[in-house]
Amino acid sequence: MPIYSGVSQGALDAKFNAACTSLSRVWLQQGFAMYNSTLISDIARVETGNRKALVQQKLIINASNYKIVGLTDPTEYTKNPPKIIAECGYSRVDLFGIDWGDLEDDDSKMSTLASIPELGGYPALVPLTESLRVLANNKVTLYDDKPLFDATHNIDPFGSAGTGSNIISQALTGDGWNKALQQIITRKDPGSKNNKPQLPNGNLNGRNLTILCGHVGVASALVKIFDPASQWATQVEAGISAASESRRVYTQATIQLVPEMSAIGTDAGVITDPATYCYIMVNNTPNRGLFCRIPDLPTVSEPERIADKHMTRRKGFQTFGIEPSWPWALYKWTFT
Repeated sequence: MPIYSGVSQGALDAKFNAACTSLSRVWLQQGFAMYNSTLISDIARVETGNRKALVQQKLIINASNYKIVGLTDPTEYTKNPPKIIAECGYSRVDLFGIDWGDLEDDDSKMSTLASIPELGGYPALVPLTESLRVLANNKVTLYDDKPLFDATHNIDPFGSAGTGSNIISQALTGDGWNKALQQIITRKDPGSKNNKPQLPNGNLNGRNLTILCGHVGVASALVKIFDPASQWATQVEAGISAASESRRVYTQATIQLVPEMSAIGTDAGVITDPATYCYIMVNNTPNRGLFCRIPDLPTVSEPERIADKHMTRRKGFQTFGIEPSWPWALYKWTFT
């Protein structure tokens, strides 16, 4: 805690207002770039600065039916209209409120001043927690009017190309990961046909494949699966069992521990044990599993006097909206 020696009552009041104002200035200087390289930019497609009441996200689906034809034969080409996969409004999000009592003792006021810098990270935390809430509630996506995680998603929302699943039920083992990855990389793109199979996930690696874990045990198990040689013995003495994983798997993924997964559940308060599942993000295209809007930068309100309580209040807030979008960018892996 900072040490304030011989600080007068008026000086503390001035420092409180200056500290709150500095938060707004820092956020303004950073701009929307403050969300770059945060988890929300990986899990959601983020649109900033747009204050329209409702914004749609559309997906262009290549439905051409190519053929090998003669050089002078007529060209046959078909294209579907863009498919709306998300519609998102926005609301105000109250980040925090700080009450500054005129009659509070100096020690209490200094404690309040020392805690203000910690509030600077709230604008990045709120999008993350709200995105996890959308995943926990498994909200319906406009892609095919089915829950974001569903075993019967339409491969092509315009046609009859069959269905696919972004729910994986496999053991948390090397063999389980191989089967999970096989399900992901053989997923067809919308617009695929028998003579034109589009399999966009064949190039997945640790740079475009991320696993979100809410439990350290899951993260440790994945490390064991991805790099057994450095973490687990492959040759042991007599009487000591060998590790269950001894060979590297085909493709690794980036492992991201997200402790908030253990605390955020559905709107009804149901929290799934984070040791029983994880999320897999496929980020090899600009599309993301969620569509997020941040129309306004966070800010701190002007001082609000509450005269009858001899108190000044400062409020931090921002605008925000989030909806499910592209189901094939997110998979839920439930361990069997």
